[in-house]
Amino acid sequence: MLHNRGDFGYPPEWGRAVADRITNARFVELPYDRIYSWSGDAEHEALDHIERFVGKDLGVTGVSRQRQLMTVLFTDIVDSTRTAREVGDEAWLRRLTRFEKNTALIIRQRRGTVVNTTGDGILATFDGPARAVETSIALREDAKGLGLELRAGLHTGEIERHADGIGGLAVHLAARVQSVAAAGEVVVSRTVVDLTIGSGISYEPRGADDELKGFDQAFSLFTVR
Repeated sequence: MLHNRGDFGYPPEWGRAVADRITNARFVELPYDRIYSWSGDAEHEALDHIERFVGKDLGVTGVSRQRQLMTVLFTDIVDSTRTAREVGDEAWLRRLTRFEKNTALIIRQRRGTVVNTTGDGILATFDGPARAVETSIALREDAKGLGLELRAGLHTGEIERHADGIGGLAVHLAARVQSVAAAGEVVVSRTVVDLTIGSGISYEPRGADDELKGFDQAFSLFTVR
């Protein structure tokens, strides 16, 4: 039983009470402010708990998954709730619909694949890191034209493809990289930098290595100029 601490509609005590009444159940209180929407950090941490519970505690063997080396891109609209409140529901819906259509087109033009949308962000994969970085820049500029501020994070690594989408540490790491990006910033891991040498893309080190939640090591991250 997974329950977000900030779920003001259903207190965590209710989830704990349900777990107490289910044989072999485990209650986990996640430190996130969510009610109906699960995305980003909350979603990935919840999936981690579910995978461990099903695989280790219940002993359920998962189906074989296809591993591929891909560049993972996460984007997020900054202050989307505030913007929606300022412009109103109807105007916000029109703007968001236009953004989603443009995003799908921009990604498709650069041979990327949209894996998932979260309402105010996307998860996409590319088989070439340079095209992934160029796409993130194009998405940021398109968002600006719509009066939106975008932040993005990228990492290249092995992912697992399965029926419900993608998984693996590379996906988690890309999500964490995106989480440290500021408004209008495109942040990438050192792996992306190394793999795009000679592409003409320039980067700027972010200074000291970043500690990313869920990882026991610091990472050298870079901002796309």
